[in-house]
Parts: sequence; structure tokens; C-alpha cells
Amino acid sequence: MAQTLFWSVGKLFLRAVNISITTSWMILAVLFIRFVLKKGPKWISVLLWGTVALRLIMPFSIESVFSLVPSTQTFPVSSIYSSDPLIANNTYYFQINSGISVIDQNSYVLQDISTGATIRSNLSILGGIWLIGSAFLLIYAFISYLKIRRKLGEAIPYQDNIWLCDQVESPFIFGIFRPRIYLPSSLDETEREYVLAHERAHLKRKDQLWKPFGFLLLALYWFHPLMWIAYILLCRDIEMACDEKVIADMEMSEKKAYANALVSCSLQRRLALACPLAFGEIGVKERVKGVLNYRKPALWVIFAAGVVCVVVAVCFLTSPKYEEQDLSFLNYKSAVSLIAQNGVDYVINCPAVVSVIQVGGADDREVAQYLEACDWRQKRFPPQSLSSPGSVTFVIEEHYRITVYQKPRIACVHFEGQNRYYNIGSEDYKSALVLFHAMNPSDFHG
Repeated sequence: MAQTLFWSVGKLFLRAVNISITTSWMILAVLFIRFVLKKGPKWISVLLWGTVALRLIMPFSIESVFSLVPSTQTFPVSSIYSSDPLIANNTYYFQINSGISVIDQNSYVLQDISTGATIRSNLSILGGIWLIGSAFLLIYAFISYLKIRRKLGEAIPYQDNIWLCDQVESPFIFGIFRPRIYLPSSLDETEREYVLAHERAHLKRKDQLWKPFGFLLLALYWFHPLMWIAYILLCRDIEMACDEKVIADMEMSEKKAYANALVSCSLQRRLALACPLAFGEIGVKERVKGVLNYRKPALWVIFAAGVVCVVVAVCFLTSPKYEEQDLSFLNYKSAVSLIAQNGVDYVINCPAVVSVIQVGGADDREVAQYLEACDWRQKRFPPQSLSSPGSVTFVIEEHYRITVYQKPRIACVHFEGQNRYYNIGSEDYKSALVLFHAMNPSDFHG
């Protein structure tokens, strides 16, 4: 029971790692698009960050031929926590599946199990650290909430959901389901109008919900640096989107006055992670520059930005579509039907036999029966060396073949540039030689 719970933490952490890696590709795409469309409307950037959040919480995967995500299972959870893991020479193996061929063809992870420090226990330890980090961030947010709430104890109502407080240094929204706008008592009338316009824009856009939700996702995926970058830029884009909404129809003189209100109401950077949405809490210099240089985007810019959002969603909210038929060919038993239809050539490379290519050296039905009788077990990592000269290759088609090796005792199914490896029985190599009459059983000496 304790071990099951211990491993469950590791599984949960590994799934979070896989999701964060998958989402990383989308974050990089959004960063690039955000840079290209820096003169576009900021609500587009906010919408793109929303698709990132959706990728992080999607409980299922939609396959698409348009997907640009290399892999959704970089670290195969099912293989690592298999009830029948591959352990050879006191070593535990599993192959990384990043979706990038250069990495996958040359990478597999191993762990010496002689001291009991297995990959599973290490993952569980990392999972424990992950949970502690998440708890720390959530506790931090809760303490920040309590501190701000205590400061607001002396606030007095001004009008509607607007409150004034001497303890407040800068305007902000407090509350999620019943939000209130809190203003410093010292604000003059002109600044107050601009501030209220900004905070009301937040409320109309429901930003008091989206920012805490973004922080919650950050608390879950805090171990990935790109998540921090995404959260910080989300906060900035939220503020700038509200700025654009407020100043959309302003004259330049009004924009300057609004920019002055931004500067006078800016918060200290130490409150950047606090849950309430605050007026001018981060990136004040960038926001002021954005306000003074703002121009209403042309209709075609808005249309193009919308198309970009759709393309990003299609390419990064979906997972790569694998052809099941192609993958099925990597199962050696799938070769039986093709051998019966098309026949098989073969290549023999054996110290006791001259290496030749032969055609029809054995009855195709015998080959099919041989493969059907095999009970090979799939390996979870590529062999370190296949330099042994002892091998028999079944050439089914030009790019489809099965090779049985003498040492190590491995069979490799090769189809269209993809390989799948199998552990084989001690007699399977000798049986393949006998099948093609390459030598008599009595001639085989290992």
C-alpha cells in the first residue's frame, strides 16, 4: 500500500512533466507570435495565453495531421511503471520518446538497481519535491490574500462596489466571485476616473478570474521555467489589453493624462504575484509607451490575428496523428500475411556460412509458421551494439525486413525507417539458419 502511494506520486509528477514539455512548444510559438504581432491588439495575446492554459488542463488528446507537437509522452509512463519492466545486467531501461528522431535514436535511460535506487523511487522523490513547491506557492498566495484583506479592514464604501482605504497605496480589485474595487483615499478626481475606467475594464473581461487561475497553473507547473515566463507575460498582456480598451477612443491629451495616472498608481514589483489584479502592477514603463503610441489596428490586422489564433490552436492543441497501420507493421507477427502473399528473400551473415543473398531458399509457408511460433518479447531500449556477424535477415519488401541476431539474442523489425527490438529465445537464431538449410543442426556450435 505504501509503495503504491509512493509510486503514484512519481506517476503524477511524470505526467505533469510530459504535459509541461508538450505545452512548451505552444509557449514558444506564442512568444514568437507575440513578438511578430507586437503592434497588434493585446487581447489577441491574452487569447493565445488562454490556449496555453487549455493545453495544460486538457484531460484528453485530439490527434491531428496538422499537429506540430513532436510527442505527448516524452517520458513513457506506461513503460517506466510497467508490471514487467525490462531489467538486464542489473540495469533498468526505458527509451525516451521526444518525437525528435535524433534524440530518440540515441537515447535511453538506465539506472543501476544494485543499491535499490531505482528510477521509480527517484521519480517519487522528485514528485514529493514538486508537491512541496506547489504547496509553498499556494500558501504564499493565501498569506498574501490574508495580508491584503487585513489592510482593507478600515475601507469605507464610496459608490456601488467601489471602496476607499487609507491603507491602500494603489488601486486594485479584490475578490473573485464578489469583486470590489479599492482606491487610495489620496487619489484626485481626474486620476480616479481613469483608474476606475481601467478597473471596470478588468471586471468586464472577468480578469479577476483568469489571473488567479493562471497562478494556480503556475503553482502546478512551477518546475518549468517557461511557465514563469508565460505567467509574467500573461499579467502584462492583461494590463495592456485593458489599457487599450480604455484609451480606444481617447485623444492624445487624454492618453497623456491616463499615462500619468499609470505612473502615479504603479505598485512595487514585490506584489507582482499577489492574487488581486492591481492597476499598473507590472511593466509600467512598457504600458506607458504602449498608451502613448497606441493606434487602432486596421481590420485586416484583427482578421490576421484571429487566423493566427486558430492556426496555433489547431497545431498545438492537438497531438501528432500516427498511422496505426504503419505502427502495426513493427509487430513481427504482421509480417506473416505479407510473406504468404509476396514471398520472402533473406540474407545470411554467419561465420560458418558464406554471406549471400538467396531467393526462395525456404518455403514461404515455413517462414510464416516459424514467425507465428515465435514468442518474442518487445524490448524497451535499443541495443548498445549489434556488431555480431551472426544474423539472418528476412527481406519481405525493400523497406521491410526482420533480422534475427545470434548475439545479443535480439530480433529487429525494420519498417520505413522505424525499428522495434525484441528479446528472443536461445534457439531462435539456430532455427532460422536451419529453416533456410544454411547448415545442419549438428554444425551449429553456438
